[in-house]
Amino acid sequence: MNTIIFCALLGAPPTTPVIKFDTLTIEQATRLAGDNVTIRFTVGDAPAYTWPVNGQLRTICGPVLHDGDDQERTVSLIGDRTRKAREGKTLTVRGTLRVVRHEAYAVNGVHVPAWDDIRFEER
Repeated sequence: MNTIIFCALLGAPPTTPVIKFDTLTIEQATRLAGDNVTIRFTVGDAPAYTWPVNGQLRTICGPVLHDGDDQERTVSLIGDRTRKAREGKTLTVRGTLRVVRHEAYAVNGVHVPAWDDIRFEER
């Protein structure tokens, strides 16, 4: 509380906590879903790619994977950022956090169970 008052007196915006996206759990993401947040993540080894979304270029990448963690996480950055979104590079960005819940379904008779993924869209 004192930090907010101090920042208000100085005219500086209060600092917002930075979320570690690499290890964000589905429970934590669900509590923050729809909020504007600041995340920090290390780009994983899956290649980043750029494509148009609603007339705007977006670079899609994901965080580094940790042993034993099979949570799907995706980051959508504004513009062509493939040079910046290189494996091992740490990025800090602000945007909206989302949780997408996928229904169970069958593909060619093979059951695919329901799953959730965490998505971040830079704003």
